[in-house]
Amino acid sequence: MGKGDYYEFKWFVGIVEDETTESRVRVRIFGVHPFDELGVAGGPASLAVSGGDLPWANLVYPIDSTTPNHDLQPSDWVYGFFADGDSCQQPVVVGRIARGDGSTGASFAGGTQSSGGGGSPNNNGSDPGAGGLSTGGAPPVQFNSQKYYSNIPGGSNQQKAFNLFATFFEEKGASEAQAKSLAAGVVASLIAESGSNLNPGSLGDTNTSSYAWGVAQWRLNRRAGLFQMCGHKSTNFDCQLNFAITELENRNHGVKSENSHRGVLSKIMQKNTPYDAAYVWTTDYEIPADRFSKAKSRGSTAQKIYDRLAPNYERATIGSPTQQIASSNAQ
Repeated sequence: MGKGDYYEFKWFVGIVEDETTESRVRVRIFGVHPFDELGVAGGPASLAVSGGDLPWANLVYPIDSTTPNHDLQPSDWVYGFFADGDSCQQPVVVGRIARGDGSTGASFAGGTQSSGGGGSPNNNGSDPGAGGLSTGGAPPVQFNSQKYYSNIPGGSNQQKAFNLFATFFEEKGASEAQAKSLAAGVVASLIAESGSNLNPGSLGDTNTSSYAWGVAQWRLNRRAGLFQMCGHKSTNFDCQLNFAITELENRNHGVKSENSHRGVLSKIMQKNTPYDAAYVWTTDYEIPADRFSKAKSRGSTAQKIYDRLAPNYERATIGSPTQQIASSNAQ
């Protein structure tokens, strides 16, 4: 690369993809990295650039910053420049664009900024969703006898969540020891989201239109998917846990989820400790504000959760194919 390729900055606008670290993010840059999600936009699919092929973007921090942690989330719009000019291989992000909407980059539509779960529980506020939520009139999703866990053992919500996720991870190929470690990490993060009793009626971020609901504090389109699968404002604990699994597996639950979780399951399956599992679940599934520092905090409690819940592990089982979630479990 010649010296003329440097210091001739090429500016860009893009969206943050799923993969991020504490100091870098992958950005899909409009006009450079074609986007195709099931043929929806930016096609043709043959020209699309997969998320794993996107270059890592470095981030600009204030000179007095001591910890290089960012708060960017998947689907955030950002802007920056290519340090290598027209080569377009060394992107540098310098800021976030407020109110960017539409992750396919169709236009600057000016909606609310995209985000997923990770709302802060606050059950004392008024519910901005009291008037009901439109989910397009689609019918409720029917239980699949091969997918839905309806018999979840456990004497507490924490133990039930632990048993369900440990069973799920085992069925995905983890050893029992690894599966229990991963489940402890998930429960540690869920406790931070909805309290020590994993309250399925937890209401968070009540001062915003994107209020959070449930065990994992789902928001926006993810909350819409939860309500469509389990019923509007359902407090059915088992159904909420199963909804999390449908997101991990990218299964259709009635609406397109705001955040794609296609990479979370593969990432967490590569971990072996409760700490690492809590870290991945927080940064890639919950995605709360200041997620990296919260991931460390949640990870620090995960081993204690493992020590308490792992000895009582019982496998969950699949339920009846004739049940319907929204009709039988909505409250």
